[in-house]
Amino acid sequence: MEPGKILKKLFGSKSQRDIKAILPLLHNILEEYEKVVLLDNDQLRAKTVEIKEQIRNHVREDEDRIEQLNEVDIEGVDAMASAVDVKLPMREDAVQDLSLIHI
Repeated sequence: MEPGKILKKLFGSKSQRDIKAILPLLHNILEEYEKVVLLDNDQLRAKTVEIKEQIRNHVREDEDRIEQLNEVDIEGVDAMASAVDVKLPMREDAVQDLSLIHI
């Protein structure tokens, strides 16, 4: 028997593994659908507001964390540059220089 066939028997094909990974998500979606379909228009509007607020809170946490990381990076780079007496370009120049790079 070919090694590929043995592996396919042991682990399944790529599509079988993908389906196995997606099925739990599909079941969760169907469960939520069954809850949502029972809501009237007013309840649905209220649920929409609730979900939007959850998204805002989640995004706000991520944005705060990104801001903290950006501050640490900037402070660290500035400290290293001053330690080795290197003059860094202004941030606007750096962005402009990056825009000249063609990928």
